[in-house]
Amino acid sequence: MGAYPKFAASGDHTTRKREAAAFLANVSHETVGLRNVVERNTSNYPHYCDSSQPYGCPAGQSAYYGRGPLQLSWNFNYKAAGDALGIDLLHDP
Repeated sequence: MGAYPKFAASGDHTTRKREAAAFLANVSHETVGLRNVVERNTSNYPHYCDSSQPYGCPAGQSAYYGRGPLQLSWNFNYKAAGDALGIDLLHDP
C-alpha cells in the first residue's frame, strides 16, 4: 500500500470505502474467494499473448496466464504492471 498512497484515500469517506470494497470484491471474484492464485484453465494460457504488441511475448506464448490475487493476464498487462512496479514482468512473469 505504501507504493500507492492514493488508493482509497481520495474523495469522501463513502467513496474511499467503495474503492476499497471494489478492490476486495475483484480479488475475491478472480480467485474464487482466495482459493486460487493461478488460473486453473490451462487451455487459455496460449491465448494471452498479443503478438501484435511491439515487444511481443518474450517469456513465451503461454507465460502470461492469470495469476495472483488480481489474476493479471495478457502480455500487455504484465508489461504495464511491471513498468508501474519497476520490475521486468514481461520477461519474467
